[in-house]
Amino acid sequence: EPATVTDKGWQPTCDHDLNEYYFCPCTPITAHISELTSGCPNCGETMIPAYSESALTPCTVLDPFFGAGTVGLVADRLGRDCIGIELNPEYAAMAEKRIKNDAGWIAQVEKKTAEEIQLSLL
Repeated sequence: EPATVTDKGWQPTCDHDLNEYYFCPCTPITAHISELTSGCPNCGETMIPAYSESALTPCTVLDPFFGAGTVGLVADRLGRDCIGIELNPEYAAMAEKRIKNDAGWIAQVEKKTAEEIQLSLL
């Protein structure tokens, strides 16, 4: 069954043409091509087509330098899981807050220390 990317994540079939929708990594929004004038309404950057073969392929994204969590938000928008690694506790807290606020109930954040990760590898 075909799926579409909307502001609610992956949804079953609907009446929209996937080729007409775009998203921007800076914010969890999806815009119709008719709404675009000069890029993302928030940052002005070029928005990315929401439909492509890779966008429909389920996978887990690994970001070893997670920072403020932008890659995690984009992964969530594409219906993918994300593993983010961030050594700086301030950035890790910022990313957790951002993902919980922007992705809402869709996101589940799990924190592990380096020791916990090493023990789980044994």
